[in-house]
Amino acid sequence: MRRHHSESGSRNSTTPEPIETVRESSESDEAITQDRIAIASINLSKALRIPEYALLRTKHTQQRNRLLRWDAKHRTDLVAASDRRRKDVSQEFDRLHDELVEKHAAIIANVEDKHISAEADLRTAQDTERRNTQTALKHMEAYCRGESANGEPHGREVSEQDRRELAKAQRLRDNMDIRHESAINVLRGEQNQRIRLRMQRHDQELEQLQRRRERELDRTQRDLDTELREWEAQIARKKAVLERWWQIETQICLKKHGQPMDLNFDDSLTPLSWSRGPGIDTTFDNFADEVESWDDEAEDVREDTPTPPSIIDRTTLDAVTIGGAIDGCEPVQQH
Repeated sequence: MRRHHSESGSRNSTTPEPIETVRESSESDEAITQDRIAIASINLSKALRIPEYALLRTKHTQQRNRLLRWDAKHRTDLVAASDRRRKDVSQEFDRLHDELVEKHAAIIANVEDKHISAEADLRTAQDTERRNTQTALKHMEAYCRGESANGEPHGREVSEQDRRELAKAQRLRDNMDIRHESAINVLRGEQNQRIRLRMQRHDQELEQLQRRRERELDRTQRDLDTELREWEAQIARKKAVLERWWQIETQICLKKHGQPMDLNFDDSLTPLSWSRGPGIDTTFDNFADEVESWDDEAEDVREDTPTPPSIIDRTTLDAVTIGGAIDGCEPVQQH
């Protein structure tokens, strides 16, 4: 009985939590996260009523925008450089391909010329053989008839061996055309085989060249991917440094100027987004861009940069405006 209770307790200890409990825990965590986001948004709205923080937020937006522009420009430069390398590689291998094709065509033409010359030489030799055979047969036939070259009787006895040689020469003459044509066909077959093997080698050379081209293009793409990864890591480090510096500057600003808005230096604010999409940061994007247009050479906007009323009047963040104008209140003038 005691062992039964022990086993039952062991099974209970390993029993997973019900699905409903896990779902409730997940929903609770999500609710906490949403609450934190809402609090940070409220704190940001309060902080934006502080002129000093509004200017600081604008400066941070400018810094972010400059980093994003630098990032986009460098990425564009990397891709453009890679495209130029790919174009150079393609042009170089196109040139090599054309040269190789021309070389192969010249080789094939030269080989075909040699084949034609070889067939012509063979036919010349066959014609010579045919004439020599006909001449020899003519003399042998005359001899076997008992005549000499001038047609007069030669007075010699024609042996059986002489007649056999005559029959052999006649058979050679009768089969000569077939034998010559067969020799021509054999020569052409050998030539075609050599041409086919040579063209196979040429195709293999072109395939090897194409593989080299693909390897070079793949290497160019891998180099670009590596450069982009290294650049992304560098930008991520710069973003982390900027975010940490923004946090420090924000805490200093809230410590000095946050008391009227009941804000402490360690209160969380909605962080500045790294994308320039629509939202609360759109106003600061527009204002930061206009401030930069005043002085393109300025690296950072000084904290004493005056806030132009025209910007304050026309840029609102829900109920909050840069410089402190809210719901029709008079904007705070900077001195």
